[in-house]
Amino acid sequence: MIQNYPESTTAGNPQGHILPAFDPEGYTKAKALWLQKVQENEESAVVNGNAAKFLLQSDRLTAEELLKKAQLLEPANSTWC
Repeated sequence: MIQNYPESTTAGNPQGHILPAFDPEGYTKAKALWLQKVQENEESAVVNGNAAKFLLQSDRLTAEELLKKAQLLEPANSTWC
């Protein structure tokens, strides 16, 4: 989902998240892929927001930065607040 549909609601769904405590290698790969997708889709509030949701449990600082960017890109969307 991250690779092909980073803007989908499924990609941003917490049930699909990988937790580093349970799968460190999978988490590391998924995090790197999310950061790549953010770079490829710099102007997408949804991709930034989905990546932030993924990182919220384990990298709060990066998640906060991505949420702030999503909010700047789409200020009318209360999802990013």
